[in-house]
Amino acid sequence: SPPTEHIDMLDLATREVNRIVWATGDLKGPRLSPDGRWIIFIAKVGTHQWQAFVAPVSQKKLLGSSDWVPVTPVSDSLFFAFWSAHNDLIYTLSSHASGGNLRFLDAQRLDAETKHPIGASMPVYEFDETLVPGMDPVWNTVSVDGNRIIMELGSVNTDIWIK
Repeated sequence: SPPTEHIDMLDLATREVNRIVWATGDLKGPRLSPDGRWIIFIAKVGTHQWQAFVAPVSQKKLLGSSDWVPVTPVSDSLFFAFWSAHNDLIYTLSSHASGGNLRFLDAQRLDAETKHPIGASMPVYEFDETLVPGMDPVWNTVSVDGNRIIMELGSVNTDIWIK
């Protein structure tokens, strides 16, 4: 809730809600790592700029931006980031500068302990212009199962009628 954005975690066993991340700007698309020890999310870092961060899930300390590990470069457009089935790799779904429509799926290796990026991101897949992921952080989430990624794809086509 503005003016302070935050990400909270509900412990179903204890029914306690713990705030784990807070910021003065927008936070989008939080996702827990497969082991539940880390969270990835997108944060607004400028007027119209976004960046993905990873932070440890801690119930002992409320995490501000100084505790976040940046795992992507700053982008001028909103994108999505999510964990692979392993704790040392994340995926991003973005438009890239030339592409548009969140057509580019890339992977970024992370150090297993610190979660700092290792090397440059790697292209995984480029969706055709007519078959693009329908992404919304609330309604169209991404699921990962082993070496499979499950996401909603939308077909974009046009009909031309000539009289």
